[in-house]
Amino acid sequence: MEIKSTTDAALIARLNEPVQNLHAKLYPEYFKPYNFDEIRKWFERVVEEDHESTFLVIKDEEQIAGYAWIQVFTRKENPFKKESRALEVHQFSIMPAEHKKGYGTHLMNYICQFARDKGINEIVLDYWSDNKAAEQFYQKQQFTVYRKAAHKLL
Repeated sequence: MEIKSTTDAALIARLNEPVQNLHAKLYPEYFKPYNFDEIRKWFERVVEEDHESTFLVIKDEEQIAGYAWIQVFTRKENPFKKESRALEVHQFSIMPAEHKKGYGTHLMNYICQFARDKGINEIVLDYWSDNKAAEQFYQKQQFTVYRKAAHKLL
């Protein structure tokens, strides 16, 4: 098993397909159907312009098992909150055929070490409430819910 960073926007866009399809299925009122060209172009801009973002790919031999998009961010102190620095997991996906093989745990352990190596002691992420697989995985990885969001459709 090997984890490497990548700047290949086409690869990232292809690996994004299961995530985008799941979100579009669960929440079609918010998410567009997967469109490789649009998503590739968007990731090209992120790779070029956002130097705090890192894209990680997990491979087993030559088979890509999944990826993560992570970003280091610092929030400056203001009258309401103290300064904080954390690593945010924007996207985390293991290819459907590779589920239940330990790749997710291995990738998350790598992300935790990545944060430690940068002196960061907090990892934050969010997931949609109907994504029960994500909820179970993050609980297993010892993430705890500390904030909840709500909405009301009118």
